[in-house]
Amino acid sequence: MKKANTLWAIDLLPHLPSPLRKVVVARSYGRWGGVSPPPFDSLNLGLFSGDRLENVKENLEIVKHDLGIDGLEIAALEQVHGNRVLVVDREVSLLAGRGDALVTGLRRTALLVQHADCQPVVLFDQERRVVACVHVGWKGLVADVLKETISTMKKRFLTPITAIWAGVGPSIGPCCYEFKGWEERLPNWIHAYINKGDTLDLKAATLHRLTSLGISEDRIFYDTPCTHCSPHLFSYRREGNTGRLGTVIALK
Repeated sequence: MKKANTLWAIDLLPHLPSPLRKVVVARSYGRWGGVSPPPFDSLNLGLFSGDRLENVKENLEIVKHDLGIDGLEIAALEQVHGNRVLVVDREVSLLAGRGDALVTGLRRTALLVQHADCQPVVLFDQERRVVACVHVGWKGLVADVLKETISTMKKRFLTPITAIWAGVGPSIGPCCYEFKGWEERLPNWIHAYINKGDTLDLKAATLHRLTSLGISEDRIFYDTPCTHCSPHLFSYRREGNTGRLGTVIALK
């Protein structure tokens, strides 16, 4: 694979009205523009990927610089493919704990999830100025981590569901996500998103769950590429031993 040096990122909240774009930033970063050597080349943001921690921390500094927020700190997780939600209500030193979703109302605190085929979802409450970053693989979807995250936002910050904007980042697409044994492993409601060839449309299932929880579809951005297809993205299924993409959201 040809190495590139240019930082590659997708804005996950491009549909926000202009005044709100001054309040929050959310980006999903690709694999280029960092310092990690193969097979983690090069912007590996995975804390538990097997790469040297010094490389990952240097890559995180590159992300901080790109976000352009003075004094920014990053909060991350040891992800467990479940539905535990952690609220970041004070300064953390990178690792906030074990779980699959982070929520905060703090400014200058970027929430990070790491992924390499699973799906990242960012949420922004425009009224209470609260953000969330969620790791949503198929196990997280089954465990209803999205419902748990939104419930936490409601309980801790009084977030109205009508105030939430969402962005769905890159993940493995239905073109490549063969899912054997789905009849036994997935609940009935997800069966509707199995295509011919036993492929799962994770993005469509996630979109359904977000709208069923009350978020209007016109407030959800989901036009992002398949990790398995794109050479700009890490894919665990394609490569095995590889790096992790990072998706972040922060209040400015």
